[in-house]
Amino acid sequence: MPLRFNHMELTVPIGMIDKEKENLIAFYGDIFGCTSIEVPMVDLDVPNKFLISTDTEFSQFFFLAEDPKPLTLQSYDHIGFLVDTWNEVDETLEKVKEWQKKDPRVELMHVGDDFEAGPVVTHFYYFRYLLPIWIDVQFLQWKEGMKPAKQWSYG
Repeated sequence: MPLRFNHMELTVPIGMIDKEKENLIAFYGDIFGCTSIEVPMVDLDVPNKFLISTDTEFSQFFFLAEDPKPLTLQSYDHIGFLVDTWNEVDETLEKVKEWQKKDPRVELMHVGDDFEAGPVVTHFYYFRYLLPIWIDVQFLQWKEGMKPAKQWSYG
C-alpha cells in the first residue's frame, strides 16, 4: 500500500488568518507557486480556516485553523519540501532572502549547510514565515548508480 502525505493541520492564533492572509498568499504563492482558499465547508468549532496548497488540486496542503491554544514552535520541528533541481533550492532561497528584506519575520537557518550522507548530498535550507513550523527546502543529489528505483513524481 503506497502512502504519501496529504495535509498537515497547523493551529494559529485567533485573528491571525484575517490579519496575515494576504502575506501568506503572496509569500507562499510567489516563492513556491502555492494556491490558497478559505475553507467554510469544514464544520469545525474554529473561527477561521485556510488552506495553502502546493498544487492546484489541493492534494497536498497546510490546513490552518485558528485556535485559542495555537501550536507554538519550541524546537526545530519541520516539514520538507523536495524540489527537482539544485538550482530550485538556490532560486527559492534568493526569493526568501528578498522577502526577508521586506519583512523581518522571515527566518532562515542552515543556509550553506549542505551535507553528504552515504549515497546522497542534500542541498537545503530552512525557513519559517508566519506558520508555527520550519520548512526544509531540499534537493537530493544521488551519487552515480545510487538513485532509488522508486521515487514519487508529480504528474
